[in-house]
Amino acid sequence: MYHRIGFIYGLTQIGKSEPLIEYAHRQNSEQHKKCIYIEMPSGGHKGLFVRKLSAELGFSSAGRGASEQIAITDAFTPNMLLIVDEFQRCFRGSKPRVETIDFIREIFNESKCAIMLCGTHEAEEGLD
Repeated sequence: MYHRIGFIYGLTQIGKSEPLIEYAHRQNSEQHKKCIYIEMPSGGHKGLFVRKLSAELGFSSAGRGASEQIAITDAFTPNMLLIVDEFQRCFRGSKPRVETIDFIREIFNESKCAIMLCGTHEAEEGLD
């Protein structure tokens, strides 16, 4: 199975998030999480993103740093989908949050899970 990183871009407040949340909800059961939906925190900070992702995966808040990031990448499998909404938040401010973007890429490289990045055209321009 070959997965990719995909993108959904659109104007703000046109209804991109709601169907993504619903899709993630429908893919998951109490026994299996096949789809993880995360809203990028304000400012696109890697530390906050890692904490939100860790909580969504059901990890305790005890781990921090590299061990927490390894646990996150190990939790994803090729049969999973990670949806990152409000991705444009990584590109606000004086410089892009490269460390957050690199961590998302690391999840993909290590797990081969599919990733969908969603946001406004600000994100599309930031990736160019």
